[in-house]
Amino acid sequence: MKKNLKAFTLIELLVAISIFFALVITTYIPYAFYQNKAKVNITIKDISQSINEARNLAINWLEREVTVDSVDEDWLPIKIKVKKNLSIWILLSKTDKNQIKYYWYPYDMNIDDIKVPEFNWILSWTPEELEENIFIVKSNNILYPINIDEIKTIDTSVNTEEDNENIFILFSAIKWTPSIHKLDTYNHTIAPLSWDEVKVAVSFKNAKPGPLRKELTYTPKTNLIDY
Repeated sequence: MKKNLKAFTLIELLVAISIFFALVITTYIPYAFYQNKAKVNITIKDISQSINEARNLAINWLEREVTVDSVDEDWLPIKIKVKKNLSIWILLSKTDKNQIKYYWYPYDMNIDDIKVPEFNWILSWTPEELEENIFIVKSNNILYPINIDEIKTIDTSVNTEEDNENIFILFSAIKWTPSIHKLDTYNHTIAPLSWDEVKVAVSFKNAKPGPLRKELTYTPKTNLIDY
């Protein structure tokens, strides 16, 4: 006696597969959207926290480690920790859009004499050169694929804006007075800017204004950050 075996027909299998893929698409797309939206919010908070951290580093003593021109009994370079008042700034750049970089330089140094390390043809610096030049303290990575896609300086008195490729927010040591500067890539120097506010926009893959794009406004005079 033969058994009557039943199975799914081809049409039933195609319907089941179609339903499965429809469920996957309707759940994955909202998840990816909210995930990227959360990354945008986290990045704008990171920039805000970086500005406050740079200010705190300028207010407090900054401890740094330098290598002196000597070796120990194992012929290893001797490293010492030095504490002194150092001015701190952070670099926000549309070119290097995936990092927030912190720099320091001696508080009594004339800003017109500053050279940015990346643009100097120097492979290794002596402790004396470290004392006399700016140096990168650290860098914070921005969450991929979020990036900085807009940097503007604003003059609120005449309601005008200017686009910038990069911006330095500087906090002078001891006084921690904030000021705004930009990198002069031709002369490799720092140029001051006399604007009231800085606006920085981050987005998911250069998204247009909307949920995947967020702006931060920083006012140096009052040290207020709004986003």
